[in-house]
Parts: sequence; structure tokens; C-alpha cells
Amino acid sequence: MQAPQLSLLLLPIRCWIVMIAKATLFVLLIAVTFFISILYLGLLTFGRMPLAPTPDSQPGINELNHPMHQYYYPELYDEFGDLR
Repeated sequence: MQAPQLSLLLLPIRCWIVMIAKATLFVLLIAVTFFISILYLGLLTFGRMPLAPTPDSQPGINELNHPMHQYYYPELYDEFGDLR
């Protein structure tokens, strides 16, 4: 605040400039922190989502609507392809 280049500005103006610079840096820090926290929560949420089964995966015995269920569990079906 005592630099010769700043002596052209009055002291109250210099104080206001420094206060505005501090407030700007504080708001920028808050914005970056908020963005990082939202990104982190999104990654946590995305990581907890269950994986969708691929069409090539083997169906479970109770997944009757899977297109390959009849081929993996033929003992559950009769000779016409209907469930027993």
C-alpha cells in the first residue's frame, strides 16, 4: 500500500481496490470449491450405479425374459419351447 506507483491513487481508493481484489479471489475460490465438490459427488453417484448387464451375459435362472434363457436352461422348457 506504500508503493510509489500507487501514490497517485488516494488511500481510500487503494483500500477499496484491495478489498475488491480480495473479495474477487474469495468468490473465485468458493466457485472452484463448489465445482470440485459437485464433480466429486457426481463421480460418487456414478460409481454407485449398478452395472447394466450386457446382452451377451449369461442370464440368471429367474430372468425368464432374457432372449438366451431357453438355451442356458433347457430343462425348464418342454419340446415346444414353453415353460414347464
